[in-house]
Amino acid sequence: MKKVLYSDLDGTLFRYNEFGAYIDINDQNAINKWTESNYFGIATGRNIISINKHFNDNNLKINMPYVLINGALVYDHKNDLVVYQDKLNKEVIIEAINYANKHNLTMFLIGARTRYYVGTNNDIVLEHEKIKVEEINYDDISKINFVIDKSKYHDILKDIKKFDSFDKLELVPSSMTYIEIVNKGVSKYTGIIKAINYMSIEKYHLSTIGDYLNDYEMLKNSDLSFVPENGLDSLKELANYKVKSSNSNAVANTIEILSNLK
Repeated sequence: MKKVLYSDLDGTLFRYNEFGAYIDINDQNAINKWTESNYFGIATGRNIISINKHFNDNNLKINMPYVLINGALVYDHKNDLVVYQDKLNKEVIIEAINYANKHNLTMFLIGARTRYYVGTNNDIVLEHEKIKVEEINYDDISKINFVIDKSKYHDILKDIKKFDSFDKLELVPSSMTYIEIVNKGVSKYTGIIKAINYMSIEKYHLSTIGDYLNDYEMLKNSDLSFVPENGLDSLKELANYKVKSSNSNAVANTIEILSNLK
């Protein structure tokens, strides 16, 4: 029986300092020890270019494909190969763009290796590149991300649920300042299963760790689930184990527990 562990990044494996996100050396060492005889992967809302800047220059021995864009993308990082990509329909994207322009919102369009924004520019845009509607490659968009004010979160959520295309969509709650949209049925868990099938692992025991609602499906459906101390209370109630916070080596603590299980 193969042991597979998938971890969320932001709020789980990542820590933060003035230079941005990083992985503590104790978590790195624990992961590398784990992968000597087991499997480890990451599951995140980020895409390839957002991930590679954090993982290209470290010594982490990750031996499972990355599950990216909240399950809409599975990426074999060792061979730089997109194994699977779920893409939004053009009609969905156009409807979302029209809504963003009408309500003066910033909206991100996330592809496998691209990050664009349309609508209003603000400080949250960061590394995303502004794009004109006529320049959009509709064949490479896997996720839409509305950037919103917390006070307007519930109103915008109600509006999105009125989209003509809403029956084809899945809302992915990643924070109170973002509303993310992927195709219906897409989740980190479905991405993990595709990654496991790609690796031809037939008999396995799946463990997952995550801190927020976009981790719910993988936590609920795994054999063992772990939530860090800084995670949502609702997820802690769901989890098999509550572990140390992300700032206190949540992933290393998870691996320690798994390694001691018979």
